[in-house]
Amino acid sequence: MSAFPAPTSISLPGPRELLSTSAQVSSLLKQLPFPPSPSVTRLRIGDKSYTASAAAALCEQLLSRCPGCTELDMSDVIAGRMEAEGLSVLAAFAGEAARTMPGLTAVDLSDNAMGLKGISACRPLFDCSRGTLSSLAMCNDGLSHQSMGEVADLLCEEPPIQLERLHFFNNMSGDAGCEHFGRILGVQRTGGLLKDLRFSGTRASGEGSAHIAEALAAGAALFGASLTKLDLNDNTFSESGAKLAAAFGGGFGRNLCRLNLGECSMGDETTRALLRGLLRHGAGGLTHLELGGNELTGRSMKALGRLCRRNGGLEDLGLGENDEIASGGVLLLLGEGLGELGGLRALRLSCAGLGDRAGAAVAKMGGAWGDAKVEIDGNMFTPDVAEALQAAYGDRLQEMEDNDEDGCDEDDEDVELEDDEEDEEDNGEAGGGGGVDELAAAVGKM
Repeated sequence: MSAFPAPTSISLPGPRELLSTSAQVSSLLKQLPFPPSPSVTRLRIGDKSYTASAAAALCEQLLSRCPGCTELDMSDVIAGRMEAEGLSVLAAFAGEAARTMPGLTAVDLSDNAMGLKGISACRPLFDCSRGTLSSLAMCNDGLSHQSMGEVADLLCEEPPIQLERLHFFNNMSGDAGCEHFGRILGVQRTGGLLKDLRFSGTRASGEGSAHIAEALAAGAALFGASLTKLDLNDNTFSESGAKLAAAFGGGFGRNLCRLNLGECSMGDETTRALLRGLLRHGAGGLTHLELGGNELTGRSMKALGRLCRRNGGLEDLGLGENDEIASGGVLLLLGEGLGELGGLRALRLSCAGLGDRAGAAVAKMGGAWGDAKVEIDGNMFTPDVAEALQAAYGDRLQEMEDNDEDGCDEDDEDVELEDDEEDEEDNGEAGGGGGVDELAAAVGKM
């Protein structure tokens, strides 16, 4: 949660530091632009580490004086503390918030080493806001599958907490933790409420990711159309891709603005089916799409290009670390629709197996993509093409320290599509016609 201007928000000033005494807390609060009061609705006490005595002082001098607070950021408040003191700090803040701020709508507990005891210490936050809490973030908390089970128990107790925003990132949930995450999604019964969902960096295998795919499919009718942000980065859908694609094929995610499926091991088949589902049901508001690290080849680029053409508002596209896209795939992508995007702001194509044809084509787009930042390192461009890219994008081009000038293969083949891929029309739209051939011919004249 970010700080907001007075008088609605207080964010503790100064650098990340340890507060160990009541005097330090008093001195810090004197630096606030206005005193604590019932008019404060957002309170950020994170990015400071507290001793038990400092936490008690902050409860008395700040939290207890902000009864109108509805958004509490407690991220990173116990760094470097021993377990007993850390638990005491969490319990102090959670207890005071429960007494003073019974109508909390948003809580951020990220960057705290929680564990089962830490979650128990924070239980008052959940109990006091069971009818009001709509936003919860628990990122980088080291949540094991047992801890995820405890969180799920808290959220699923009757009446279950109905969320608009739910973020879990970089925990140690594993496969069993993914099953508990599915339980949380399973009690989101208020249709049209859940809008922002993040469950990434889970350390899950295919088994755990299957639980995620099943939970999304099961909840499609309730929140599939309401979601505007979905981040599932670094999961493993190699075995459950069909379930994930089926959810999107049924209309899940049709109103997404941001979709992050990077490092998900989806492969071409799942990715193409997922993209066709988005095409079939609209997805006209998609602005950010991350598909890097998914073992994609050029065979996924036709469906992706069509999505780009249908959705003229795409601003950010990530395809890095897919080393078999190759030049033919990029030419297909550009010709099918990416080349028509005038508002592109970021394109990531690093380590995509590209040679000079792709490099020249991307350089040619420099004028149309006047504000775009391009990452295209780790490919195989001759010096002339590398210079053309630099001239086209200037300081908006990521340094190409890993470009392989000697490994360039300018004669890589065009993408060979199966008959069904050649003939398929998504939602009645034909492909990009001669766009690929025209682009290739134009590149050849450079």
